[in-house]
Amino acid sequence: MSYTEALAALPWDWILLGGALGGALNAASSSNLRLFPAWSLDRRGIGTSHVVRVGLLVSSAAGALGSAGVWAVGGMATLSIRGDDLPFRLLVASLLVGFVTARGLTSEVDKVLLRLAVRSAAAAPAVHPEIAEAIDHAPPYAVYKMAADLAPRRRHFPPGRIHVGSGFEEAHPHRL
Repeated sequence: MSYTEALAALPWDWILLGGALGGALNAASSSNLRLFPAWSLDRRGIGTSHVVRVGLLVSSAAGALGSAGVWAVGGMATLSIRGDDLPFRLLVASLLVGFVTARGLTSEVDKVLLRLAVRSAAAAPAVHPEIAEAIDHAPPYAVYKMAADLAPRRRHFPPGRIHVGSGFEEAHPHRL
């Protein structure tokens, strides 16, 4: 049996299902249970950055694709696995591979979120000790949100324009 024949003979439905379940398990364990991915543009702090949350669908898709890739590229198709419990063994192996693959993806996203959180917290004035304690025990996206809420907000006006009610009139009556 050639490699392509062995590859075609694999039960891909079990492999993809196991990988998707592994990705869903990762989404549940990493607080990414939103169905769809979410992203936003953050202009607070220094510069502009994109904030991304993976979501259940992307995590499941990453797990399924990772599992399929391991079975296809890893040469597993040439193994002669026989037995009645073949679908169960494929499902468990694919679940583990899918979990690890999706975990790598959410790990990278969480690393970016934590960098943004530290950058936002560094721009904030002194923080109350209870908030600092909550930041220590919160998941990455919650840390980012807490740190971003601590950063001072600045009003941005277009150059050369004075907005009524901005406080500029009272502070600088001679410049009007």
